[in-house]
Amino acid sequence: MSAPFENKRKRLSPISKIMDLVAEGIVRLIDVPWRLPSFFKNFYFLTSVLFVVWMLFFDSNDIFTQFERVRRLKQLEKDKTYYKKETARMEEKLKHLSSNRGTLEQFAREYYLYRKPAEDVYLIVEENPNKVVPKTLQQTTTQKAEIEKK
Repeated sequence: MSAPFENKRKRLSPISKIMDLVAEGIVRLIDVPWRLPSFFKNFYFLTSVLFVVWMLFFDSNDIFTQFERVRRLKQLEKDKTYYKKETARMEEKLKHLSSNRGTLEQFAREYYLYRKPAEDVYLIVEENPNKVVPKTLQQTTTQKAEIEKK
């Protein structure tokens, strides 16, 4: 009766053979006569410990990656609230500019150096390193400086 079973075992795939060897190794590890509590010798306990160690340290979604992702998510949520506030502020500014023609003209003169045809514009630049100057204003002053040099 055992002979047919033996033949079936010999025809198993290489993966099955590897699994059998691993199971034998764990059984041998359990049979070592150490002075361990009996639950440490339990196959399911050892398998669970190996699984937890694998998931915590070796898996692609290990605990360190999860902490990094949580930190990144919090940063993105802060950015989201900042940009929502900034969008609301810009919409309010746009509403204010589009409702009043005088304010729109003042904005165009200050930020884009628009002027009337027979008008001279004098630009007074303060030496304040903390003040953010719009890029278009920087470009315009640079272009004017180049024209004056020629």
